Amino acid sequence: MTKSTDSTTSVSQFDQGRPMFFQTDEDPDPSLLKAPARGKPDLQDSSSPPTPGVAHGANEVNMEKSAAPPYTELEIAQSFWVNNHDHNQKKTLDDTKCADILIHEEAIKCKNACLWRVVLIMALTLGVGSVLFVIIRQGLEGQGRFGSTATQHGQGNQTGTAGDYGEVATNVPSSKIIEAFDKVLHLADEYTFYNNNNSPQAKAIYLIKNGIQTNTLPSAFYGNHTFDDIYEALAETYVLLVLAYSIGDGKWSKPNPWPSMIKEHYCLWYGVLCFPGRPQEVALSKRVKYIDIKNVALQSGTIPREIGHLSNLEMLRISKNRLEGSVPSEIYHLTNLEILDLGDNRLAFSVSDQIGRLSKLADLSIQNNYAKGALPETMQNLTNLVRLDLSNNRLSGPIFDIILKNPKIMIACLNYNEFDVTIPSEIGRVTSLLELELFDTRIPGSIPTEIGLLSSLKVFTVSHELSGTIPVEIGQCKSLHTLRMINNENIGGTIPSTLGRLTSLSIVDLADNRLQGTLPSELGLLTDIYQLSLHNNLLSGFIPTEFAEFLNLNLLSLDGNKDFYGEIPKEICSTPKLSYDCSIKCDCCYQNCFY
Repeated sequence: MTKSTDSTTSVSQFDQGRPMFFQTDEDPDPSLLKAPARGKPDLQDSSSPPTPGVAHGANEVNMEKSAAPPYTELEIAQSFWVNNHDHNQKKTLDDTKCADILIHEEAIKCKNACLWRVVLIMALTLGVGSVLFVIIRQGLEGQGRFGSTATQHGQGNQTGTAGDYGEVATNVPSSKIIEAFDKVLHLADEYTFYNNNNSPQAKAIYLIKNGIQTNTLPSAFYGNHTFDDIYEALAETYVLLVLAYSIGDGKWSKPNPWPSMIKEHYCLWYGVLCFPGRPQEVALSKRVKYIDIKNVALQSGTIPREIGHLSNLEMLRISKNRLEGSVPSEIYHLTNLEILDLGDNRLAFSVSDQIGRLSKLADLSIQNNYAKGALPETMQNLTNLVRLDLSNNRLSGPIFDIILKNPKIMIACLNYNEFDVTIPSEIGRVTSLLELELFDTRIPGSIPTEIGLLSSLKVFTVSHELSGTIPVEIGQCKSLHTLRMINNENIGGTIPSTLGRLTSLSIVDLADNRLQGTLPSELGLLTDIYQLSLHNNLLSGFIPTEFAEFLNLNLLSLDGNKDFYGEIPKEICSTPKLSYDCSIKCDCCYQNCFY
């Protein structure tokens, strides 16, 4: 709905389809109002400002000479009454002799006598919520805190009287700020806001209201701006405050949590980055692009629904914040997101098929939560994914269909899930892969020979359920740094000598399999190796003398095999942190052996 009271007002992305309070597109019932509804006063033409130190109501008799606020409490009550009640209810208002409330003299006479009757009727028929809206509005305008000479429509930074207190305000909020605040009220979840004064929404609303009342909003609000700019900035302030109060109740481990920074433009708050313009430049036209507040909460919290209103957001990183509950569906409204990091929390949710709307996502991290269920097919729409971290959840489904549809994917961390699907031979086409981690994912079948086509692969981990042998083609993965293939009772065969070609290898963990044969001497070519774990297999034979080249070795684990001969070369015994099996002879480094 478009506001009819301000030609410059347009429907913002934050408020589409929501009802507008305090105003109406319909004219009041002529039979009820005996005088035409007055328009907003032109405050700039006011010739007789109210006397400093005198309450606002005392000057209402001079309405034609002095500037009136955009709304009085009775006009607000009338607006609700006209638009929300039937003819019989209107007649009740006539019976209270308040029908002429827009005629100023009559309004003054019946104001004190009838206002509370109107409010009581409203409370009984519309609920406490509607009355609270009236009270908030009255708190902004009826108390005279802004002064009657408040500048209209964006011409702030002018001096005006301060109503009841007779003080001079240097930053006088325009009517646009007040109207924008009215509209921001509609972003609040009505049930939470009106029934729980300790809710994040209520705390955020009252913090902003206090800033308006005391003229302590960031100075950027008091310039000559369009209504849309004021509203968008005020709405983003509200959403950020709700987020802050939802994450650890605003009690953060970092200095200056957002609620304490209300007097500063939110683009200067910790973990917030805005565009366009330089990072330290403050302007109402700037919008929140990046939020990075990982590991700040001192107590548990939740993700608020309001987060979906930050439609310009490109990065949301709120990991390690003790977040609980579910992931609100509104998060999938953030179609400009490129980075979404919800990892290392306690969130319990299923990945919605709406995630396909986030087609710009390059980094999706939800590791170490309580996510469960099958991944939706719509994740195949995330063709810009570079990093996918789903580890340590209870997810299932055709994970490799998703990977194969993402030609840019580089990191796929899928450890500790329930993906009961085999590794397809087509995996060799995903040449962008740098990390493929499938530890404890219940993936059956064998490792395809096409794994050797992944020449950029640096990390490959897989465990449990696998069968077959280690393909010799793995020696073509020339960039491989970490190779872990453990706890696979059906993996047999020998250790391929082609591993010796992988001179970048630092970690080789082939423990708890059914590997047979001898240790290939080609392993001695791995001069950068840091860990070599081959325990609990069926290996046997001599320890190659080439192992003397392992000058960086930190862990050598060979126990639990059939039978080894020889001893650990003295050249590697000089490594002070070397740990090894006591079953292997090593006269010079026995103090570091383990059982």
